[in-house]
Amino acid sequence: MKKHNFLLLLLLILTLVGCKKPVVEEEEEFKPEKIEAEHSFIVDDFSSYIKLSTNLFLEEEEIVPKHSITAFMHIVKGVNREITYYQYDWVTVDGTFDTYYKRDFSEPSRFIAQQFLPFVKVSGNEIDTISGLIKYKSKLDDVLEERVVKYKEEILKFNQSDFTNNSNHDEILNFNVYKFDFEDNDYHFKFAINFEIEAEPIHIDMQSWIKTKDDEVYPLMGLYNYATYSENYLSVSDEIVSGIVDIEEIYVKLVYIYKGNTKVITNIFNINDLVPLEEE
Repeated sequence: MKKHNFLLLLLLILTLVGCKKPVVEEEEEFKPEKIEAEHSFIVDDFSSYIKLSTNLFLEEEEIVPKHSITAFMHIVKGVNREITYYQYDWVTVDGTFDTYYKRDFSEPSRFIAQQFLPFVKVSGNEIDTISGLIKYKSKLDDVLEERVVKYKEEILKFNQSDFTNNSNHDEILNFNVYKFDFEDNDYHFKFAINFEIEAEPIHIDMQSWIKTKDDEVYPLMGLYNYATYSENYLSVSDEIVSGIVDIEEIYVKLVYIYKGNTKVITNIFNINDLVPLEEE
């Protein structure tokens, strides 16, 4: 009898052990590392640039600038092209750090355009630097390769003394601002850069500002790491500024690197002289 009870007890213990739930290890939370990068020139098979936009909002009778960041990424050579990861870090003028990344994609993409900072107020009211890191793969000469591109851009700051010898062109390129009128009482602008050279590598950083009739200056649109083989640029969408201010002038500063030399062009556009693109 005792032997029979012992066998039943042993069977029960073995059954309970067999029913024990397996231990499932939780996936460790992904934490991106801060991007360590320098200002770069151009990448032969990959194009990536940043558009920084600013609009104005009235909050408690105070005009507040809010900023947006849009990133453009494009694998321009090879087959089986796929962006596998991207990350953007930005630091404000008072040292506040933030980051955005994406590593899960529903389908392979060789071109991505994403507005990942949609018009928000940032600490210090101004962005100081933006860094990008993109991982991608493509097959060149029947060899599938994985590559990493990273760069850092310092946002150009407004300085009235920069605008002395003004012009919107030189022997390498020209740029322009166009204004469109709609019934919403806001300002609608487009920016264009056109090259006098053909198929030659050039790196452009550009920033614009508005100056109101009250002599207040606010950022408008910035274009950074526009590294291209002389491909003209035209705004995809309008840069919109709220009609809560009266704009008098638009200041534009463009810095480009070409054949190892750095050149700066500045110009001031009077708001009354701007026309739509088709009327130029």
